[in-house]
Amino acid sequence: MDSFNYFSPTEFVFGEDRENEVGKLAKKYGATKMLHRLSCEIRSYSESHRFS
Repeated sequence: MDSFNYFSPTEFVFGEDRENEVGKLAKKYGATKMLHRLSCEIRSYSESHRFS
């Protein structure tokens, strides 16, 4: 195997009602897309979704 570096800055946010922070987190990182997992559902937020 060749040597390599892998850099992946990721912020994981856990806790009850933390999904209410999606807009704030997206704005913090200048995101236009975000993958949000809630319970067993996976919701994809895209540019068409308004981050407040």
